[in-house]
Amino acid sequence: MKRARPRLLDHQGHVSPDIVSRSRPLAHRPTRPQGAPPRRATGTPHAIARISMLLALVPICIISLSCSNVDKDWEKATRANTVSALDRFLRNHPASPYAQDAHDRIARLWTDSAPLGVTCEVLSNLKVRVTWTQMTGAREYVVYRSNDSIPEGHVSHAHAHVDLPSFVEKADGDDFGRRLTLYYRIAAVRDEGTSRQSRVAAVHLLDSIAGTRCQLCGAPAKGFCHIRRIHVCEEHNVFLQDDGSYMRCP
Repeated sequence: MKRARPRLLDHQGHVSPDIVSRSRPLAHRPTRPQGAPPRRATGTPHAIARISMLLALVPICIISLSCSNVDKDWEKATRANTVSALDRFLRNHPASPYAQDAHDRIARLWTDSAPLGVTCEVLSNLKVRVTWTQMTGAREYVVYRSNDSIPEGHVSHAHAHVDLPSFVEKADGDDFGRRLTLYYRIAAVRDEGTSRQSRVAAVHLLDSIAGTRCQLCGAPAKGFCHIRRIHVCEEHNVFLQDDGSYMRCP
């Protein structure tokens, strides 16, 4: 017959749960024999192998995604087939397998194009201002000037090199004195080559029609300016000098 475990009572004669919980024996924990080797965690080699495999796959995934982006961007650039689209591709992927092909395409497009919107005018101080539409990627522009119309395909000497799509020069006095018309063409330059020359733009002084018309704008003439040797209207009677000051014809 089992002997009954003695019951622990509190000061009021009731069984105390706290006392019971403290009186319960601790679970038996097996102890490792002294001198025995430490137990290795089960599954550790397999976990390390899986982690190593995942780490090895990360560069492959990155390369695959990068190649996919390059192919998509190249397809987009070739579909557009413009200098700006190909330039954008080269900026984003300068070392891609398509880089040389992109440069070749740009060279073909560039040498087959020409600056647009070339206009020129005579300013009140008898300077000539030539402007044109900027070409994306142009490193500089070559200004060609002649006293003839510079026919298409004609090889002429460069008159000036500028960085911006604008050019201002002081025309020779003899040019306007003899009422010669000046002709301008523009070409754009970048690393891949030089574009075709633009269409010709001409500038000249108007005929005064016996001193009744302004030779700059065609408005009714106020009189003859002895400084510039042209007939001018009220608006163009004042002109800007090279030092930045304004001069009024007497």
